[in-house]
Amino acid sequence: MIRLGRVVPRLPRCNSTSRSQFDLWSWLPYRDSQIVSTIAAMEHYSATVKLRMPSHSLLPISAPLFIDTDLDTASVPNDCFVRKFLTGVKTPHFNLIAPSLRVPNDKEEFARLQRFTMLPQKEDFAPAVLLFPTSDRRVDLNLEKKYLFLQDGESSAMNEGDSISTGLYSEPLSRDRHDTEEAAFRLLLPSPLRLEFQDEEAARMSDGRLPR
Repeated sequence: MIRLGRVVPRLPRCNSTSRSQFDLWSWLPYRDSQIVSTIAAMEHYSATVKLRMPSHSLLPISAPLFIDTDLDTASVPNDCFVRKFLTGVKTPHFNLIAPSLRVPNDKEEFARLQRFTMLPQKEDFAPAVLLFPTSDRRVDLNLEKKYLFLQDGESSAMNEGDSISTGLYSEPLSRDRHDTEEAAFRLLLPSPLRLEFQDEEAARMSDGRLPR
């Protein structure tokens, strides 16, 4: 963490909601180097996929995946890892980054699918942002998901049983806690893992087969 620059000698107390303070140290939720490396990894992945696709199937796109006004509409916090990632990475030339995970080319739909960014938040909380949704698959919010996605598992605006979209989310966290990692993601699957051999309704591998 020290090598990454995530743990640094205690900083002035101003803007302390953007980090945690631990004795003589400040614990930062992410560093610029992590943004750069994540964008580079995503663009390398996109370029690799593009090389393997027929040229006639590629989308003629040459622009950032998002601009700030798009993210403002979706209530993505101003100073956070995911905003810098989404405005820094280029739009892929295809519609799916993985089986069933859609590139958010429709910005109005992107904003409409956000449930967690629209909730009242404390200043030090970075909510989960749905980055790449699945194709119209949803799950019900239960106690486990409340503690994974909501601040301390509490929100008067959401109840168990509420429907939420599945897909790849950014990591929700309270920045005033040490040992946090904002440069992370959560994949919410539309199906549970296969617990019994006879289960047919379960998460599948990329080729469509059920795991043994």
